Amino acid sequence: MKINLSSHLARTITARCGLLLALALFWAPGIFQAHGEAMLEYFNTPWAQITQKIPELAEAGYDSLWVPNPVKGDSGTNSVGYDPYDRFDLGSKNQRGNIATAYGTEADLLQMVLTAHRFGIRIYFDNVMNHNGGTVPGFNANTPTNYYPGFTVQDFHLQSVGK
Repeated sequence: MKINLSSHLARTITARCGLLLALALFWAPGIFQAHGEAMLEYFNTPWAQITQKIPELAEAGYDSLWVPNPVKGDSGTNSVGYDPYDRFDLGSKNQRGNIATAYGTEADLLQMVLTAHRFGIRIYFDNVMNHNGGTVPGFNANTPTNYYPGFTVQDFHLQSVGK
């Protein structure tokens, strides 16, 4: 019986390497573990109050926070952000009866994000693009077409051009 020494040696080395790899994966499971993110849904709380709690949240092991829509709502400070009036006002303009949103000013919001990042916590803002406040611009003759700052009627309606 004639044995091809080079191919026999290659198969032996490959088999032993495979065995070593299998043992490494079995005995060292922490090396290849998946990491899930611990996210806390933190709604109905002012930005400044969340900022104060961030050190505790980091110590508790949270990786991220899911917070509500930060924009100015149509009902002012009574709005929780799901009836957007001005998607570009995060609490810095005097609109809808107040400067702040229901959760605070833009400065409060930015401080919360900076503090969270300093503690290694990511911030995810809830954002619902298909919601608007109570009126639809240009819906009828009594509704102004420039109701929402930064938007035009074409942003809300499909426009058809006559032939």
